[in-house]
Amino acid sequence: MKGKSDYVMLPPKGGKPSLLARLQPRLPLIGLILLVAVGSWVVGRMSGPSQKEDVVLVSDEGTIVAPLSLSETREETAAVSPATISKPDQRIEATDPATAVEESAMEEAIATSAGGLGGFSIVTEPTGASVKVRDLGNEVVAEGAAPLTLTDLEQGFYEVLISRLGYQTERSTIEVVANRIREIETIRLARSRGTLEINTTQPAKFELFAKTGDDSFELIISGDAPAKVPNLPVSIYQLSLTRDGWPTVSRDITLAADMVTEVEQDFPEGSLLLTSDPEGAEVWLKGQHQEVSSSAGLTPLRIEKLPVGAYEVVLRHDAGLDQRHLLRVVPNKTVEKHSNWSLQTVRITSDPPGASVFSGSKRIIGEDNPVTPLTAKLPEGNHAMYAVKPGLKDVHLTFDLVGGMPIEPHFSFQYGSVQITSEPDRAQVTLDGKMIGVTPLLVTNISPGKHVFQLWRERYAPKEMSGLVRSGHRLDLSAELQYDPVPTPGSDFTNGMGQRMIWIDGLECWVEATETPQRAFELVAQNNPSQFTGPDLPVNNVTWIEAVKFCDQLTIAEKGAGFVPQGYHYQLPMDHQWTFFAEGTPLEQGVTSKQGQLQSLAPIGSLEPNRLGLHDVRGNVWEWCRDWYTQDVFNREQQENATAKPDRIGTRFKILRGGSWNRAQDANLALGYRLLADPNAHHNYETGFRVVLEKEAFGD
Repeated sequence: MKGKSDYVMLPPKGGKPSLLARLQPRLPLIGLILLVAVGSWVVGRMSGPSQKEDVVLVSDEGTIVAPLSLSETREETAAVSPATISKPDQRIEATDPATAVEESAMEEAIATSAGGLGGFSIVTEPTGASVKVRDLGNEVVAEGAAPLTLTDLEQGFYEVLISRLGYQTERSTIEVVANRIREIETIRLARSRGTLEINTTQPAKFELFAKTGDDSFELIISGDAPAKVPNLPVSIYQLSLTRDGWPTVSRDITLAADMVTEVEQDFPEGSLLLTSDPEGAEVWLKGQHQEVSSSAGLTPLRIEKLPVGAYEVVLRHDAGLDQRHLLRVVPNKTVEKHSNWSLQTVRITSDPPGASVFSGSKRIIGEDNPVTPLTAKLPEGNHAMYAVKPGLKDVHLTFDLVGGMPIEPHFSFQYGSVQITSEPDRAQVTLDGKMIGVTPLLVTNISPGKHVFQLWRERYAPKEMSGLVRSGHRLDLSAELQYDPVPTPGSDFTNGMGQRMIWIDGLECWVEATETPQRAFELVAQNNPSQFTGPDLPVNNVTWIEAVKFCDQLTIAEKGAGFVPQGYHYQLPMDHQWTFFAEGTPLEQGVTSKQGQLQSLAPIGSLEPNRLGLHDVRGNVWEWCRDWYTQDVFNREQQENATAKPDRIGTRFKILRGGSWNRAQDANLALGYRLLADPNAHHNYETGFRVVLEKEAFGD
């Protein structure tokens, strides 16, 4: 239809819309239908079925539209309402054109007068607002959450109520037109606001947090209370109130719209009056929300404005032991407590002597000696003490002093001693997995009972000894160690070439503590391919073939000297082994040019070792691995999010790990990065290796 408009017609203020207002949107349509019907009738009467006459139409705006032919009139009429004209249009092809148009127009007029269904679509910002639709009789006919589309409403006027927590409610009147779904312009909701009034009985500090998620809050304002905070968006808040000496108070608040939300908080307080005989006792106070006690003064002492709650009160005086009280402060009252010391001379001893004696946290210093045996003056009553002697378990003791009855508290420590010797000496001694010294060794103040000691010396078979320690006695143990140059799995050793080998439990093998030094390489290979030379520098500019040959020669030499366990062989580490012993090593423990370009590599072991005791895992020189760059290695790279190279999979390239002294890029220095190289290729000063000693595996 020409001149079609999409609008919302609002009724007059103060009541329902007038009949003219309700019919106004339909007048152009009704006029068009009547004009078409009358024109069709006239044409049929005057000219008969074969004649064609022009029909004059009037647009929605009331202007005259150019004359149309009868066939054009049919097309224009069909455009008025596709839903209602579809069936008459089908009959036009089989009947007289004038008659078909007339029938179609009549059906349209009937459908319009009978009323049809329509609707509208509502979008809000923010989304999720609640939408209620009422008819003019105030009955709810539809409701839901925006965005919302309604399609089955009868034509007429409806009141729409839009609400969302924290936003102002919107009301609108919308007209529903038959056979039309109106798209209402996005309704932007305005935030509701309110005022928070914080009232406290005493000055306090406050912090106000706004809820930003299910369990998250964000600080938006802080200050001094009492306070009034205006113009706050309606929401859920958390209020935190603090006052010196009082526990922090947290309150959850739901702010009301266009109102003052009041929060009342009381900080009740009371006081303590503490006295003692004799006077001058030092008072220590600890509240139920405090971690440590604090000194409050000397008796007689009044402590005002204390938070209500439980307190641990300790009074200390040279006249005797600490006196402890648990007191509860109540609102607006003074709680009184008197402490009295009636002293009695007590002799305290221990076995062995020389123990320090404590009552609670206070050490008892004797009149004649600071440690046992000592003489002290103690008040009557129950006493709980403990004695401390280095190397022995603390001994606890409780006793009562009543009416001057003599008593001598005695602390009996359970201890003994062990003398351990070996041939040869300088063997390491461990007890319960901890090294306690080297032979000859005297272990004093050891608890009674059976103890097992392990002795270990490099190049000797380990020895285990046990014995029963009795309180007050010495146990003598002696061992003759058997020479055995073969290293024992589980212990570290240094081989005949001076290479320190570290046992790695997770790999069940030894790994060289450093990159292989040039002094060891020269001893075995009788040559040195390095560009940077020095006995303690790692061998460099070495090919994979040369590294493997060194391992074979080292195995032969060490086996000949009896320094290799049966079935073990020196080899290059596998890629997965290298990953295991390098895991977690920070870049700071590697010699690289990350912090500035270096001019040369560094001596082996220059930096701190990693968690397994291995040096130079990262940097210094690239380290050859035994593997080809296979599909398995490629898969591990992908799992480690490392840079994979699918076009190089196969038996052409060997793997190098760890980076070098000359590298600064993060990609090259990453733990997961693999450098690929021909096994015969020299890489100048950047390539070296370290060896592992492990059980031989066929097919490697």
